[in-house]
Amino acid sequence: KITVPNSIRSSDLEHRNIWFISPLRKRLPFWVYFASSFPAILIFVVLFFEVELTGIMIQSKLKCVHSTKVIKGTGYHLDIMIAGILISISGLFGLPWICAAPLRSLAHVATLSKYSNTHAPGEKARLIDIKDQRLTNIGVHLLIGCTIFAAPI
Repeated sequence: KITVPNSIRSSDLEHRNIWFISPLRKRLPFWVYFASSFPAILIFVVLFFEVELTGIMIQSKLKCVHSTKVIKGTGYHLDIMIAGILISISGLFGLPWICAAPLRSLAHVATLSKYSNTHAPGEKARLIDIKDQRLTNIGVHLLIGCTIFAAPI
């Protein structure tokens, strides 16, 4: 059974009121800072590939709609930059990292897809358009964040 605390608090008994995780709080041997770069690079590679593969899958879905090559707008790069900043902040405060969530992203694209209604019986519906908006993603993530208040249930 998992015990869930009744309040939002740090799990570190020694530093209950400190939310910032300082890498210099404890005296570590100098070589530890260099040795920790290897797992950091591995995690970077995993997160990078996850973001890129999700982008490739969504782009291939968009290319089915448009006969010409779909060009990524500036908003895509802004999204990547904001995600990088949020991952850095999450790491400093000991929070879980965000990721591209390929299945959720593809499900989101599928729900925003518009198919033709004028196809023959037995024929596959043709993909006409995919609406681009971010409101549902913001709503989903706010609801995920609100699950912390469901602990007493």
